[in-house]
Amino acid sequence: PVMVVPALPKTVIDLKTQPIGKNTSATEPIDYQVIFSNIKTNDTLRKEDNALPVGVILNPPLWKEHHLQISLDGKQISKDSFSFVIEPTLLERGQHRLEAVIITNKKKIVKTEVVDFFIQQSSVANKK
Repeated sequence: PVMVVPALPKTVIDLKTQPIGKNTSATEPIDYQVIFSNIKTNDTLRKEDNALPVGVILNPPLWKEHHLQISLDGKQISKDSFSFVIEPTLLERGQHRLEAVIITNKKKIVKTEVVDFFIQQSSVANKK
């Protein structure tokens, strides 16, 4: 048997292939704008949905002595990576929290951005 794997959308390819450059400015940023792509607060995903590629966009770019940590429900899933995947099939139904934290080399938190989203699971009602 031959399995055909669908191509990734161009936006995902562009996101995954963008250079991960660090801001080498001598001035340390005191704040960042953090944007999650493909997911926003109160989004509802179905448990049977395909994997959802998510990206993180920072403005200004991440400074040379800062780090980006991504957590899902309090468990770190990524460090210094600007893209990751959410697998709805692996999550329980209900509310989940995605968190981006920018920290210094000395573990001081510079910025935290949170997105709460939901997993909906279909149910089969018994018919009489």
